Amino acid sequence: MLSSMDDYPLHQIADVVRHVGTSDRNFYDRYYFNLHNCSDEIFVVFGLGQYPTLGVQDAFLLVRYGDTISANRAVCCLIPCDSPSWVAGGAT
Repeated sequence: MLSSMDDYPLHQIADVVRHVGTSDRNFYDRYYFNLHNCSDEIFVVFGLGQYPTLGVQDAFLLVRYGDTISANRAVCCLIPCDSPSWVAGGAT
């Protein structure tokens, strides 16, 4: 059955998103992004990891503003759904 996420180019095989291309228990999909301005006043790093054969996902957010650094990490069960609004603990 197709889900709404199957319309996006984010999968490693030509199959629906909920099916991974391997039975390897250590398989994962990870997304990592950096944001910064030209003055180096603020720097943001965030990411999401999904481990479908383990049923787990995690997310993190790191913000440096001036000399202050804040970090947040969340981990929870990966629950298959047909919505693009996945939730990982405190991160949405």
